[in-house]
Amino acid sequence: MTVENDYGNMTAMVEFSGESVTDNSGEILTVTCDPPSNSTFTNVENVVTCTATDASGNVGSCNFTITLQDYQSPDVTCPADITVEYDYGNTTAVVEFSGESVTDNSGEILTVICQPASNSTFGDGTHKVMCFATDSSGNIGLCYFNVTVQDTTSPVVTCPSDKIVPYDYGNTTAVVEFGGESATDNSGEILSVTCTPPSNSTFEDGENVVTCSATDSSGNVGSCNFTITVEDNVTPVVTCPADMTVEYDYGNTTAVVEFSGESATDNSGATLTVTCDPPSNSTFFSGVNIVVCSATDEAGLNGTCTFNITVQDTTLPVLTCPTNITVENEYGNLTAVVAFDGESATDNAGHQLSVTCDPPSNSTFSFRENVVTCSATDRSGNVGTCSFTVVVEDIRSPVVNCPANVTSEIDDGNTTAVVEFDGESATDNSGQDMVVTCDPPSNSTFGYDVTVVTCSATDLSGNNGSCEFTVTVEDTTPPVVSCPPRTFSEYDYGNTTAVVTFSSSATDNSGYVNVTCDPPSGSVFGKGNTRVYCAATDFAGNQDTCNFRVTVRDRTDPVLTCPPSQTVELENGNTTIVTFDGESATDNSGQDITVVCDPSSNSSFPVGETIVTCYGIDASNNVGTCGFKIVVQDTTDPSLTCPANLTVEYDYGNTTAVVTFNTSASDNSGYSLDVTCSPPSGSTFESGTTEVTCTATDDASNEGSCTFFVTVQDTTSPEVTCPVNITVTNDYGNTTAFVVFDGESVTDNSGVQLNVTCDPPSNTTFTSGPTTVTCTSIDMAGNVGTCTFTVLVQDTVKPTISCPADITVEYDYGNTSALVEFSGEYATDNSGSVLSVVCDPPSNSTFWDGENVVTCVATDGAGLAASCNFTVTVQDTTPPMVTCPAVMTVEYDYGNSTAVVEFSGESVTDNSGATLSVTCDPPSNSTFADGENVVTCTATDASGNVGSCNFTITVQDTIAAVLTCPADMTVEYDYGNTTAVVEFADAKALDNSGESLAVTCVPPSNTTFPDGEHEVTCSATDGSGNVGSCNFTIIVQDTTDPVVVCPNDLVVEYDYGNTTAVVEFSGESVTDNSGEILSVTCDPPSNSTFGDGENVVTCSATDAAGNVGTCNFTITVEDTTNPVVTCPADMNVEYDYGNTSAVVEFSGESVTDNSGETLTVTCDPPSNSTFWDGENVVTCTATDASGNVGTCNFTITVEDTTEPVVTCPADITVEYDYGNTTAVVEFSGESVTDNSGEFLTVACSPPSNSTFGDGENVVTCSATDSANNTGSCNFTITVQDTTKPEVTCPADMTVENDHGNTTAVVEFSGESVTDNSGETLSVTCDPPSNSTFVDGDNVVTCTATDASGNVGTCNFTITVEDAVNPIVTCPADITVENEYGNMTAVVDFGGESATDNSGNTLSVTCDPPANSTFFSEGNVVTCSATDGSGNTGTCNFTVTVQDTENPIVTCPADITVEYDYGNTTAVVEFSGESVTDNSGETLSVTCDPSSNSTFEDGETVVTCSATDSSGNTGTCNFTITVEDTSNPVVICPADMAVEYDYGNTTAVVEFGGESATDNSGHSLSVTCDPPSNSTFLDSENIVTCSATDLNNNTGSCNFTITVQDTTDPVVTCPSVMVVEYDYGNTSAVVGFSGESVTDNSVRH
Repeated sequence: MTVENDYGNMTAMVEFSGESVTDNSGEILTVTCDPPSNSTFTNVENVVTCTATDASGNVGSCNFTITLQDYQSPDVTCPADITVEYDYGNTTAVVEFSGESVTDNSGEILTVICQPASNSTFGDGTHKVMCFATDSSGNIGLCYFNVTVQDTTSPVVTCPSDKIVPYDYGNTTAVVEFGGESATDNSGEILSVTCTPPSNSTFEDGENVVTCSATDSSGNVGSCNFTITVEDNVTPVVTCPADMTVEYDYGNTTAVVEFSGESATDNSGATLTVTCDPPSNSTFFSGVNIVVCSATDEAGLNGTCTFNITVQDTTLPVLTCPTNITVENEYGNLTAVVAFDGESATDNAGHQLSVTCDPPSNSTFSFRENVVTCSATDRSGNVGTCSFTVVVEDIRSPVVNCPANVTSEIDDGNTTAVVEFDGESATDNSGQDMVVTCDPPSNSTFGYDVTVVTCSATDLSGNNGSCEFTVTVEDTTPPVVSCPPRTFSEYDYGNTTAVVTFSSSATDNSGYVNVTCDPPSGSVFGKGNTRVYCAATDFAGNQDTCNFRVTVRDRTDPVLTCPPSQTVELENGNTTIVTFDGESATDNSGQDITVVCDPSSNSSFPVGETIVTCYGIDASNNVGTCGFKIVVQDTTDPSLTCPANLTVEYDYGNTTAVVTFNTSASDNSGYSLDVTCSPPSGSTFESGTTEVTCTATDDASNEGSCTFFVTVQDTTSPEVTCPVNITVTNDYGNTTAFVVFDGESVTDNSGVQLNVTCDPPSNTTFTSGPTTVTCTSIDMAGNVGTCTFTVLVQDTVKPTISCPADITVEYDYGNTSALVEFSGEYATDNSGSVLSVVCDPPSNSTFWDGENVVTCVATDGAGLAASCNFTVTVQDTTPPMVTCPAVMTVEYDYGNSTAVVEFSGESVTDNSGATLSVTCDPPSNSTFADGENVVTCTATDASGNVGSCNFTITVQDTIAAVLTCPADMTVEYDYGNTTAVVEFADAKALDNSGESLAVTCVPPSNTTFPDGEHEVTCSATDGSGNVGSCNFTIIVQDTTDPVVVCPNDLVVEYDYGNTTAVVEFSGESVTDNSGEILSVTCDPPSNSTFGDGENVVTCSATDAAGNVGTCNFTITVEDTTNPVVTCPADMNVEYDYGNTSAVVEFSGESVTDNSGETLTVTCDPPSNSTFWDGENVVTCTATDASGNVGTCNFTITVEDTTEPVVTCPADITVEYDYGNTTAVVEFSGESVTDNSGEFLTVACSPPSNSTFGDGENVVTCSATDSANNTGSCNFTITVQDTTKPEVTCPADMTVENDHGNTTAVVEFSGESVTDNSGETLSVTCDPPSNSTFVDGDNVVTCTATDASGNVGTCNFTITVEDAVNPIVTCPADITVENEYGNMTAVVDFGGESATDNSGNTLSVTCDPPANSTFFSEGNVVTCSATDGSGNTGTCNFTVTVQDTENPIVTCPADITVEYDYGNTTAVVEFSGESVTDNSGETLSVTCDPSSNSTFEDGETVVTCSATDSSGNTGTCNFTITVEDTSNPVVICPADMAVEYDYGNTTAVVEFGGESATDNSGHSLSVTCDPPSNSTFLDSENIVTCSATDLNNNTGSCNFTITVQDTTDPVVTCPSVMVVEYDYGNTSAVVGFSGESVTDNSVRH
């Protein structure tokens, strides 16, 4: 049954009936249901169980379900409609609303959600808000209300300030440009402001009111007014001469002064007269005289200026002093009385002046230099001075007396002595006491042998006197030497000798002594006693001796190494046969020790632990032992087999599944074991992954287990259904729309009711255009179902447009049209977007005479357009306009400093439209002089209006030659070098003068270019000094890989005891075209471990250019070696009693294999067989994993005569060791077996690591057993040489042909050879050195042959050529004055000549030739001669026609600027530098540093210079000061809010991120107060961070750290409790405790 919940409850009282029962007995039974009819049902699904019981107690039952459902939607109430204004600065508003509410039949409290929500941003216009609520049954209730956002506020328009302007020149009106009008609107939109009259209108005399207005998109209009007053209030501007300072006229205290340069300008344009008072050429008195200059315009406005004329006397009297004086000091004094005269003075006033000197003549002058100053003062107080010196000197040296020579013994412990002496003295002519200084001084430390002591004294005049004596230090005492006591030493490991170290000592009075012993410490001492003799010698050769004994002996036991202890599994029965090996012994003597173990390997070991003891005895009877354990046990677990992991789907209608599976177990015991799994097969498994563990236990309690996983899952996605696609119109004032949709639904195979979520959701604002909405539902297993549909938002409403008012304008000058600027057009749109208005014609178009209709159009984002019209009327009162050709610069006509210039392009336009003629003066095709020529062009229209223009024609020669360079080149290194000699073709030069120019390239052809990119610059200079150039690039590079040669492929055996081999190889080599010596790296490297099978080794080498060369070879590791089976020794046994046979037990057969694996040995007949009379052969065999079979035999006889069996290595072939004809060869693998079983040593002669000579060398290996039976074997080591010598040739050579021949005798050297044999080989070259080589390339081949007949070769090239240019000698440079009235001169010269290596007489040609006309500068004469090989030699000399007057350069004023941001420098732009020159030519001014240069901190002097065509240079200076007055900008971290530190109301806060930037660009450190990691108090703490730059400018910032407590206390509840109903109730009174709380502040 499905019923509705009772109103106001989530329950329902349900009445039901119809339950019935039948029974096979036919009796009538009663049915009881639980819960009964008319019960209150609470759950969504309620199961009712009905039962009936028959007389036999049999119970029958059935179930049915009562489902409670709620189909009634909640009742939602919305607020009333709302109307609000725009938020300021926006066309939107944030709207807050409330009052929405909801009730539901379930009685539950529901939440109302409104979309958009309260406090959302609403666009312009009316918006529908949807409010909804959903009850727990998923029923949704809705309501709607409107929010309207509008604008009724006018814009605020701001006008410029009132303006007062003067008349325009020559008018009583003024065209006034203004700006700064602006408008703001509460909508935040950008509004255009229209002013009437507009800016750039003509304003009449007096006050003119301007009205400015702006209209917002809602049609609200704002306006403002301001006043423009036009008047004439400009006084004339009078300019005075600069202030003047003049000297008195001679003989007067006044001066007659002439001045000029006063001038006046007036806005009326009239020429005004300037009057100065006093006038020029007046007499001006001593001191400052003010001159006032004035001018008055026609309006009676008077302008003035003043300047100062200062009349003064600043000329000093001129004094003449006596010459400098030098005198001797008076005897017994350092002074002298000196008389002088001859001092005098003259003055520009002609007055007689008296001269005073200080000190005066006849004064006493002190020792050394005394300055005398003489002075005289004129009547104006000007003081003149002069000075001279009086020097009092002393030139006699003191007399010094020395002590007698001194001899002393060295001080104890030193090779020196401290020596005291006295008696030195000195006297001087000055009578002063003298200080005598000796070097070295008394009580100095004197070195061994003779030291010269110099004593000296210096008087006050610096005169020095000296004397010498000697101090001799000597040593006559011998040293005392001490030897160590007798020394005992054990053998060095592996030897019967010992390296013995000891120390001996000695003392000497010098502290220095050398002790030597024979044999010395660290020598090898043989077994027994050795006497050592020691001697000590001091540095003076005094000696002492001693001796002692060294005894070498062996008392060290051998060191035995046992195999590791073993634990083995029990086999069948009570014991297990255990094999072990690896027991070994080492002895300090290096001799081989035999190791015996008890029990031996291959014995039967019982269950439990058995100790095996091994021992060995060395030649000195020292015994070493070791032991290890063999443990036999059973620890093997049974082996279980589980199924693979299982994945199953839910059983239908459940989230579980019943799963069955099979498992099995096996055990080394062979018994059948039971397997137990948890959970067991056939269990119900929950959703998800369940681990199943299965176990089995054997009789030894060893337990085996296995696990697998059963995963129960649901993989079916829900099926989601979407609404159909939706199309809506955008909301007013927005390009978006608020869209509501529903109808999405979902079904799932589980039958569970699922939720559907859509993105974007219903009740969302959608942007313009199509938006895809994706609806998603997820079932309980995480399976996702989706569907999509489209919401299209579009715009169908046209914009609203407004045009400006009609406009009337004058013709533009020279046209019957006008370029008209207009504004004020605007448009609004329902989308709220700011639209651009396009007008046709647009503002700033040309409008023709009459009325012109302008159409303006605005188009919104949806392509909808609106339009409006207005009229522009154009009229005319304008005179003609003449346009001149552009400024022209032309070259001289050939042979002249003038040019006939044709020009055109002068034109005239007139507003009348008539065609007017233009007249230019001078006319086209006139002859124009050198320099600037002004041409004036005029035209007159029918009304007599005259228009004119000017342009300049400059005549000059500035054309440089045009050069053509070779194409860029890329070349490889020359072989054996990282450089290349590059030859390239000549560059070509063409000049407008037609002259043939010489081209010079740097670097020249055939230069050696290093690695990399090089720019070659070729240049040529014409007769006017114009330089033409071109560039090309030569790249020298290396792209050739090195050539790497690998060793031959190798096949090697396993290393003993491994299935791998450590392989040593060599012979890899590399050569490179660069000639550099490269290293070869192989991977894997030599001496690596190589695995079984083929191993590829790659060898590579990289040159300096990064080119990599490689090669490969193969190392094959294989096992073809049979196991080595060792048999027991042959046995001699006695017959068994009464038989001619014997039952013989033997053991000791063993096997080793190079693979290291453990093998089993089988013998036939086996041990304990019956052996017959005579020799009985026993064969033992073993097979390794590679199938190699090893065998051995032994004989059981009555006697023993068997020699040991010695096995040799295979024959070996090796190359010479480098630098020798021999090779040190290491070999191994020699081995021995003996029927005695004893361990024998194999001795080979020669031994491994011996030096083997060239050819075959036989090695004999032998071993002798204890019965003196000796076994031996031989193998051959062949040493050979197959390596070619390496021959190195000289580098390629290029030589000149011998004088008078096309051949050359060439001497060369440097060929060399190295050979791996180290022998010295001779190199033979063909052709040999000093041969005659013909013109061109000649290949020389050099060869060398070693003693083994290996031949090495190399080649190089000798090129013979003639590339020597003739030597041309020019006349000396010539300087002449220009001819009168010209900057040219005709010059005659001679004396040019040429010589050539060919000896031929060559003719010399000069360009320009003698008697040519030479210009004022840059006349280079090139003289050339060409020999028969086409080599051309040249020389140059200069003919200078000179002008020697410097230009006058004017600099800008000094400048002060701030640093550029990020630097301690500033890029400074300046201008205003100018130049004039007597030649009248236009010169350019160059400033250093130039404008826009970077200037350093502080003052920089800028020097501006200009050089005329004659090379005369004028200069001026000004100063640019760069300084820093800007504070650094400090950036603080963002404000921080942090929690209390646990248990405190404060917090230690770490922060970072503070930084500082400075206009200097320097990295500055920032200091914060308080610093990071300080303790901050509760609430707000202000941190101040600051930084100071290098100029002490300080910047700072602040941020706030708020320490607060927002952490909730942590409340801990008692554990979940399950209690029974109180009796008779469906409730229970429950007592509980244990609830607690903690807080981060620790406040309770």
